[in-house]
Amino acid sequence: LLLIFYLFPAALVVKQSKKSLQWARNNHPAYIVLLSIKLPTMAASNTEQIARLQRNDPTLKELVVRRPGPAVMSVQEYVHELASALRANAVLEKLLFDVGEIDSAGAVMLAEALEVNTTLVELDLGRNSIGTAGALALAGALRVNRTLQKLNLCANNIETEGGVALAGALESNTTLTTLNLSVNPLGCEGAAAVAAMLKVNTALQKLGLRTSAVNIAGALALADALRMNCTLISLGLFLNRVGTEGAVALFDALKTNTTLGELFLDNNGIGTAAAVALAETLAGPTALTRLGLSSSDFDIVGIEEIAGALAHNTSLTDLDLSSSELGAAEAAALATALQANTTLLDLDLSDNKIDNTGAAMLADALKTNTTLSALDLLDNPITTEGAAAFVEALRENMALTRLDLGTLFGEADDISEEIRAALTTLLKDPARAAA
Repeated sequence: LLLIFYLFPAALVVKQSKKSLQWARNNHPAYIVLLSIKLPTMAASNTEQIARLQRNDPTLKELVVRRPGPAVMSVQEYVHELASALRANAVLEKLLFDVGEIDSAGAVMLAEALEVNTTLVELDLGRNSIGTAGALALAGALRVNRTLQKLNLCANNIETEGGVALAGALESNTTLTTLNLSVNPLGCEGAAAVAAMLKVNTALQKLGLRTSAVNIAGALALADALRMNCTLISLGLFLNRVGTEGAVALFDALKTNTTLGELFLDNNGIGTAAAVALAETLAGPTALTRLGLSSSDFDIVGIEEIAGALAHNTSLTDLDLSSSELGAAEAAALATALQANTTLLDLDLSDNKIDNTGAAMLADALKTNTTLSALDLLDNPITTEGAAAFVEALRENMALTRLDLGTLFGEADDISEEIRAALTTLLKDPARAAA
């Protein structure tokens, strides 16, 4: 079953659920959001895939494995057959499992195949059940495999021992560039092992550790590693326990780190002291371009510090301050920053407490800002009065192509149809897209 929502690329978005669609919307320029519900597929297609692998079909470079029909073979039997075929296959480059039933035994079989396979560059085992035993087997494979570049192991119940083993393998691995270990209980020891790996690894560019039980100690270890690492460009730490102290250390590390461009610290209990540290980092030269700080605990002092740095920063392009209890005073500080900033492209202020007064100040800033292209104000108490201020601003501003106002699915909002229509017309103006 496939549900498709299409939102015009330069249109006002109202009554859209922000949190549930945020990632997809930000990663699909045309704002086509696909919500898929997995259903079993016919087994015939899977058995045919095995046959094509066995005969090295030159057209089979990417394989998406879906649930085989029980009448033909179980998932475990299928993985066994696939792993056997993978050993001798010299064509397949991408292997993606959309099954959810791969266990540790299946991971062991795939790991054994990886030890001899020389063509696979991407393996997606996300949302399965390989556990620590499966992670240990894959770690062994990574010590000898020299072709795999992307590995997704999110949500596999990999505990500390598995995380430590994978990190150890990557100390010598020189080909893996992307690793997703999100939603695995790695804990402090696992994070420390990952940090130790980052000090010597020279290949990894993207690392996902969302919801991995990374605490302050883990964050301090990662910060220390970032002072030495010169290859990592993206680090995801959503929904951990980094805290203010951990965030301060990470921001301080970015003063000397020259490669990390994306840092996501959403939902980590970060307070104002971290905002002050961030401002100091943004005030100097930094590689940081995308920063996620959703659900942070910044007061007005912290936001004023960040805003002051944004006025002069020339690296940051995307900033997420959603769900952070920001009101009119914080909106005023950010509006002042926007009047001077020349690099920020996407600002997410959704799910806050910005009212019509705050909206008016942000709208006024758009009359002079010439670079911001997306502003998210979903789920703020903005009514027709505040929305009308953006109508006026957009008659002068030709840079903004996406403005999100309104509330969540199914909830009434207080923006009149007339103002909605005016905003939509302005945002869809061909001259705006050309600009």
